[in-house]
Amino acid sequence: MSQIFANWTLHRNQRAVEEAPDNPKGWSRLYGAYADQDKVAEFIGFSREFLQRHPDSQEAWKFLRLAGEGRISHRDALDFARDVIRQHPDCERAWTQLDVESEKLKNSSEWIALCREIVNRHPNNMHAWSRLMRELKTEAKHADLVSACLQAIRLKPDAQTWLNLADGYAAQFKFDEAISAYEKALTLKPNFLVALNGLGCVLHTQGRYEEAIGIYLKATRLNTVDATPWVWLTLAYIQLGQRPKAQDALARVKKTLPLVAEMLTAELESIPNTGSPEMANARLTVNRLALQFARPAGS
Repeated sequence: MSQIFANWTLHRNQRAVEEAPDNPKGWSRLYGAYADQDKVAEFIGFSREFLQRHPDSQEAWKFLRLAGEGRISHRDALDFARDVIRQHPDCERAWTQLDVESEKLKNSSEWIALCREIVNRHPNNMHAWSRLMRELKTEAKHADLVSACLQAIRLKPDAQTWLNLADGYAAQFKFDEAISAYEKALTLKPNFLVALNGLGCVLHTQGRYEEAIGIYLKATRLNTVDATPWVWLTLAYIQLGQRPKAQDALARVKKTLPLVAEMLTAELESIPNTGSPEMANARLTVNRLALQFARPAGS
C-alpha cells in the first residue's frame, strides 16, 4: 500500500509541473518525492524528457543540474544540451544552458561545428550565428569570422555584429574596412567602449595619432577605471614627441598596470627630449611595443 501511495504522489507531482512548469515549488516537491524513494536517476530521466518538450523551462534545467550533480558527467550534460538545441534551435533558454555547460568543457572547435550545423539547417538562427562569431574570434579564424559576420549582418545589423566584423578586418590588416565597420557599430551605440578602443587602435596603427588620441580620450571619459586607452594614449603621445602628455598618461597606467608602465617608461626614456632625426628610430621601437596591445581590454 505504501508503494502505491508513493507512486500516486509521484504522478500527482508530475502533473503539477506539467501544468505549471515555471513553479519552483512544484519542481521541489517532485524532486523530493523521487529522492524519498531513492529514484533520483528516474527524476533525471523525467526532467530530460520534459525538457525535450519544454526547453524553455528554467526550473526544469535548474533541478536537472541539482539532481545530476555527481551523477551526470560534464560531457553527458553538454551532449544533452546540444541534443535539445538541435530539436529547438530557436529556444534562447536552451542556448543559455548550453553556454553554462560549455564553460565546464571549453572546446571552441565543438562550438564551431555545432553552430555551423545549426546555421546550415536554420540560416536565420541568430543564436547560432552570435556564438559562431564569438568562437571564430576566440580561435583567431579571421577570414571565417568576416564571412560569418557578413551573413549575420543581413539578419541583425546590430552594434555587436558590426564590432565582430571590424575586429575580423583589423586582424587581417584591412584597416579601411575595419574603420568603416567600427564607425557603423558606434553609430548604433555611440558609447560602445570596446568599439572605441578598437577604432582608436586601428587609427593608431595607421599612424593617425591625433585622431586616435581623440578616440582614446573619449574612452577614458566613458570608463575611468579602464587602463587600456591610457596605455595607447601614452604610446600615441610618445610617437608624437609630446613628452609631458605622455608622462601624464603614463601616471594613469602605473596605478593599475605597473608592469606595462615599466615598459612604457623605458620607451619614454629612450626618445630624445625634442624632435630630432633619432625620433624616427624611437617610434619604430614604440610600434613594436604597441603590438603587445593589439586587442583592447574588455573585448
